[in-house]
Amino acid sequence: MAKEPAAKPAKKPSKKPVERVTIEDYEAFGKLVKCWSTGDKKYFKGKVYPVPKNLAEFVQQCADAGVGLKLPKSITGFSISMFDNSTLYMRVPPKERVLASEAVIAEGGDYSLPYFYGDIAFGGAQPKVAQGDKMKFHASRIGDYTISYCM
Repeated sequence: MAKEPAAKPAKKPSKKPVERVTIEDYEAFGKLVKCWSTGDKKYFKGKVYPVPKNLAEFVQQCADAGVGLKLPKSITGFSISMFDNSTLYMRVPPKERVLASEAVIAEGGDYSLPYFYGDIAFGGAQPKVAQGDKMKFHASRIGDYTISYCM
């Protein structure tokens, strides 16, 4: 009977911080997304932005709309999905990002939310998640943004 080869040990996630897309003005970005979704000119004083077809158009529209978009150098592709009400769409994050985020949390790092949560929803206070709850919060957030659409 042949002996099975030993399983390779799992790669440790990099301790290097996860490069993230950053947005300076989430309201402007939200209005841009609403414009793509509805085709309505009310979001930008009569201007309608067409759904971008490639990364260059996306970056240019974000600049024109005042979004303050910063992309890591690792982002070289672009995909956009226009949802409908009869299909369940799921955004599954890349394995590397999940593992890198888990490594940061396991080492005591913060799970930060975009600034507007504190500025608008929590009276100026940034939500704090206890260290013992960070993995639970992380999993819950991934579950939320993977399946939710607008609310």
